[in-house]
Amino acid sequence: LVAITGLMAAVILWLQRDLPSPTLLETIEPTIGTTVYARDGRVLHDFFRENRVVVGLDEISPYFVDAIIATEDREFREHWGVDLTAILRAALRNLREGRVVQGASTITQQLARSLFLTPEVSLTRKLKEALLAMRIEQTYSKDRILELYLNQIYFGEGAHGVEAAALNLFDKHASELTLPEAALLAGLPKNPGGYSPRRHPERAADRRSL
Repeated sequence: LVAITGLMAAVILWLQRDLPSPTLLETIEPTIGTTVYARDGRVLHDFFRENRVVVGLDEISPYFVDAIIATEDREFREHWGVDLTAILRAALRNLREGRVVQGASTITQQLARSLFLTPEVSLTRKLKEALLAMRIEQTYSKDRILELYLNQIYFGEGAHGVEAAALNLFDKHASELTLPEAALLAGLPKNPGGYSPRRHPERAADRRSL
């Protein structure tokens, strides 16, 4: 037991050696666009590398907040950055299917990967992701983590963050989303192209219903 504990501690120290501090979240400025207006107030053009409009959590429809948690991380309010039950459930299903069909990344892990880590698929990266997620959870409130996540994730068609996605698909603000609209948007981050309502309306409708 002592040997195993010592080995685990050594592995954690090795993984942490080049992890960024979670306090860097507060210094990160998401890429946002620039809008050029005419003298009379008409929009002439939007310039952006990533189409994103940053909003606060209180500016997002409660329907959408509930929908994204139900879709991406049902235990978000309870776990500490890593959901061991979800990991076990995904491992058993993947073993049964003989291939990877289900993941177990929490919202906090997805945020850590999106902001600080590479998308490479490896055990080392997954372990770093888990450690960084736990450190983020120790530093920030659940609401702050959720707010950062909802402004970061990609919804397809160039829209980063829920406000840009709501404007792009429904021409309304994220605060104005109805329940069906919120459900449709919440289904997009898993596969933005595959569930696009413009390209695959039937598939998007099935995903929204789920």
